Amino acid sequence: MEQNPEYYRLRQQITEHQFGTLKRHWGFTYTLMKGKQHVLSEVNLMMICYNLKRLTSIINPKVLKNRLKALAVEILALFSAVLNVLKDFLFLNKNNYQLTKTHQSSLIVA
Repeated sequence: MEQNPEYYRLRQQITEHQFGTLKRHWGFTYTLMKGKQHVLSEVNLMMICYNLKRLTSIINPKVLKNRLKALAVEILALFSAVLNVLKDFLFLNKNNYQLTKTHQSSLIVA
């Protein structure tokens, strides 16, 4: 910090602004949960709220809402495709798919 004060000023502007806003303006000075996983979940929720609030100040809320809806549709389509592949893989008809001992041994990777 003492060797490169410009770098510290840049860091203050870029990364520490979010934490200062959460702490001073929103009163997020402590967490309600205990345990690393729970605390990280709580902090992640606060960061999501912060990011959404920032987005609504940059982008019109109606435009943001439409973009998020479009993104949700795309994610749902991808998720459905993955589920269909997994379903086909996991729930194969046992009568049509039985491995013989020779096939089973050939599947083992040395």
